[in-house]
Amino acid sequence: MVFKQRQNTIEIIMAEFPQTSNYEDIEDEITLLRIANTTADSEETCVKVVVEPEDSDNQTVCSVKPLPPGKEYHLFMSYSSEDRIDANEIRQQLEERFQLKCLYYERDFQIGKNIDENITEGIQKSMKALILLSPFYLQSHYCVTEAREVCRMSFTDVENLNVIPVVLTPLQREMPPFLNSYVYIDAQKELDVAGKIYK
Repeated sequence: MVFKQRQNTIEIIMAEFPQTSNYEDIEDEITLLRIANTTADSEETCVKVVVEPEDSDNQTVCSVKPLPPGKEYHLFMSYSSEDRIDANEIRQQLEERFQLKCLYYERDFQIGKNIDENITEGIQKSMKALILLSPFYLQSHYCVTEAREVCRMSFTDVENLNVIPVVLTPLQREMPPFLNSYVYIDAQKELDVAGKIYK
């Protein structure tokens, strides 16, 4: 592992690093480097993970943009508990491959705080909202209410929230009207859902 700092960019170069790795071993190092980089402008500092696969001349570069002031997460994840397995797999891909910080309610909601407050604060602290749609999601009044709140907040200039709907499985009913204006990702057709979300 080699660490390089070039102006306001920190590069972490992994030599002979298997492509199948989940990058868990370098997560702490990335956090420490960002904290230690006190001389650079925090709004411009960028962490790059440069992966050099064994016996390959190709490199996979993943740039992690710093979160703007007031934001703690790259993505707020909205999903039905019935879709927990799919949601967790997508979260792991986003966090391990792309080093994105996801708000995953089963892990990140504050114990003892009202659920509505957790949702509102979580959305406010996130740059984007990921809505994982399925028949279970649309059958849940709570999930649909959460998605409606996400969309409402996305139209306010203050929040500047981007919404990314992902259809996990065929919905068996029409898309909710408040989501009709959004282009969605079809997980049944997209081979790399996490990669598409990251783009």
